[in-house]
Amino acid sequence: MRPALAHGREEDAVLGGGLRAEHAGHDGDALLPQGRYAAAQWFDLLVFGLTIGSVYALIALGYTMVYGVLRLINFAHGDIMMTGAFSGFFVASSLDESG
Repeated sequence: MRPALAHGREEDAVLGGGLRAEHAGHDGDALLPQGRYAAAQWFDLLVFGLTIGSVYALIALGYTMVYGVLRLINFAHGDIMMTGAFSGFFVASSLDESG
């Protein structure tokens, strides 16, 4: 027997990414729906994975180059990443507002 949902409709329990969480309010477990991912979802997963992997590779490359020259690990990369993230956020927000 299924537990009662908060809003009483199963559509309200659907989460992004194709996951269904019927018990999300209780213990946080999520059930995958019956079926398969569509080709568009696989493409999105591939693009997101390559994007995050590229960011990690750039960070590692920066650490490697600084260590290769100075023979000292410089942790200023976090500041640069934060500045870039905030800049990207504000640029994306302004572009979204402008249409």
